[in-house]
Order: sequence, then structure tokens, then C-alpha cells
Amino acid sequence: DFEGAIPFFRSTSLRIMYMFNNRFSSLPEDIPVGTVYAEFQNNRIQGTIPSLWGESTQLGRIVLSKNSLSGTIPAELLQISTLLDFYVDGNSLSGPVDDRLCDLARFSISDN
Repeated sequence: DFEGAIPFFRSTSLRIMYMFNNRFSSLPEDIPVGTVYAEFQNNRIQGTIPSLWGESTQLGRIVLSKNSLSGTIPAELLQISTLLDFYVDGNSLSGPVDDRLCDLARFSISDN
């Protein structure tokens, strides 16, 4: 199992980030330009979902299920025009549910 903080990748050609079923402890503050899939489920990630991820222009799928995330879902994420899938089930998130979640193709906020 890999562990520690997920590093920030500077590559502009990185499209898919699959880093699930490990022991990572925190998310990078920003997602590389051009990333389409960001999947970090089933780790030990703590803290909040970075609002800077909302500046992504191509992100279509975010999967952060089964971690220990807290706080709210940043409104900036739901402004990503390419976002289709958003999964944050199995965390400790709280706060209001944004109506824009219903505009996505698939989402799960269960077990928070």
C-alpha cells in the first residue's frame, strides 16, 4: 500500500488519476490541467475537498468515496462544466446539498 500525501503532478499530459485502495492521507490542493478522471476512493484521506479543483476545465469524474473527508462540498466543483460523475459517499461531509448535484449524470453522497 502507498501512503502519505498524494503529490501534486505538474504534467500537463496527465489525463487519468487512479489512486484507490491505498493509505493516502491528503489530497493535492490542485488538479493538473487536462485531468479528466480523479479517483481516490478507499484511502485514509482527511481534511476538506480543495476548492481549487473547481478551476479544472476538463474534469469529468471525481471519486472520493470511503475516506475521512469533512467539511462541505465546495460550490466551485459544481461549476465545472465537464463534470458528469461525483462520488463522495462514505465520508464525514456535512452542510447543504447544492441543487446542481441533480444536473450531473451520476452522483452519490450516501453515508456522510
